[in-house]
Amino acid sequence: MCGSLAKDFHKLMKSIASFSDNQAEVCHYEENLQAFQVEIIPNDGVYCGGRFKFQVNLEDYPYAAPSVTCETRIYHPNIDHGSGEVCLNLFEEWNATNSLEDCVQGLLFLLYNPNLEDPLSVLFDSESENYDEFTKNVWLSLQGGEVEGFVFERNLVNEDSVEDKDNEFTNCRSQKEAEPEVNDAKATQSGVMQDMIELNKTAGTGNTETSEDSKLNSKCYDTGDFILGKIHPHRTEGEMTGLVKE
Repeated sequence: MCGSLAKDFHKLMKSIASFSDNQAEVCHYEENLQAFQVEIIPNDGVYCGGRFKFQVNLEDYPYAAPSVTCETRIYHPNIDHGSGEVCLNLFEEWNATNSLEDCVQGLLFLLYNPNLEDPLSVLFDSESENYDEFTKNVWLSLQGGEVEGFVFERNLVNEDSVEDKDNEFTNCRSQKEAEPEVNDAKATQSGVMQDMIELNKTAGTGNTETSEDSKLNSKCYDTGDFILGKIHPHRTEGEMTGLVKE
């Protein structure tokens, strides 16, 4: 066993919880340290709540890059869904100064920053990928759904993350559905403000009906303030009636 490997592995075991913010841990390793497994559970990003296990082989470490495969079936543009092969620039540009910490940090980076423009997986097309559609498919795969004809095993550690994600998509849909109502409210608000401007013009030119116009103008301002949110919506029935009372 190479002394450098033993030293680097010992350092990794001591620091992995700290530098990964408790998102990664070594879950298995061979006695000769020629291979180990690391488990990553992202606490944010599109893969939040999933559990992903990577096999790391170190036959020629540190002079050659670790050979890494993902043991968990994953919907990811840079991880082959069949073989689990991982595409990461770090491994292509590896040199002897890199460490096992770099390897694990690279895997964390890959889960947080999937590259849709340069996919390895045949499930992705760099010219037609839409990020919103991608995030929906990731969530579907984590729930154990079918994506692009492939069925994924359910892979969620914490059921709270299920509720949070469902709420996120529900809120997104609700926001889009509410857009027409917002536009209608803006149109109504604009109409009221236009009426207020016209009433001001009339009040400024009339002499005999100034008092009556002022009353109407005041009512219109009250109504406009209510629509604009300047008057609290939870008034009593009597206070609300006062807005349109003669």
